[in-house]
Amino acid sequence: VLDYADASMDLIGIDDRRGVDALVAHLVAGGHGRIGFFGLCPGVSWSSARYGAFVEAIVRRGLPLDPRDAVRV
Repeated sequence: VLDYADASMDLIGIDDRRGVDALVAHLVAGGHGRIGFFGLCPGVSWSSARYGAFVEAIVRRGLPLDPRDAVRV
């Protein structure tokens, strides 16, 4: 579990493409069409890798990808 200061939410760390893909699939199955990414920090390798997996999962499903939906920390 990751802990971000001033963030009132629970977060679980996922380090692989399949995990992020499964999460996006779960949200899409729940009817969500606009999915964002919290935790973008381009200077941190694992954050960049997770964001890349997120982009791949969103594009695979034909959902709109808006960089404004990525929250930098």
